Amino acid sequence: MAMAAAQHPFDQLLELAGRSGQGGAAQAASPTSSGALGLRVGAHALLFALAETGEIVPVPRLTRVPGVQPWLLGIVSLRGRIVPVIDLGDFLEGRHTSIGPRTRIVIASGGDWSYGLVVDEIIGMRPIGPANRLPELPAGTAPTLKPYARAAYAIDNQVWSEFDIGRLLADPRFMAAAL
Repeated sequence: MAMAAAQHPFDQLLELAGRSGQGGAAQAASPTSSGALGLRVGAHALLFALAETGEIVPVPRLTRVPGVQPWLLGIVSLRGRIVPVIDLGDFLEGRHTSIGPRTRIVIASGGDWSYGLVVDEIIGMRPIGPANRLPELPAGTAPTLKPYARAAYAIDNQVWSEFDIGRLLADPRFMAAAL
């Protein structure tokens, strides 16, 4: 029996999109609907716009960087690029993410740099559009999440916050990783 080859991260994303077919009919019915990558950071159900993300990779061995904030876990070489890896849960709420089998790094680009954002787990594609968009952020939205929340959606009886990676990358606190 032949051993299966490792699956390319893009193929994994397509597989997640296929498995998250719930809501797909509603998405197909509305031409203004689109999809976003659903993931979990701590107790937060977040949506990342596909245009703001690149690859999804397992957490590799990282090279530590001295003299940086605790949320900057280190750097990794990813296909010849040096990518700083940030623990998004630690940055947002001071809660260190426990690295487990579902933990992933979502690669986000900002200008000439790419950044790796550690998330607790990837849930899969979620349909977003006017039909499930909430008129405003819920009152219970964490204060640490509000600066980065573009919108909120009700999907499968759960509130999802659309996370604006551009706002994160423009935040002076995020860019000042040195101690």
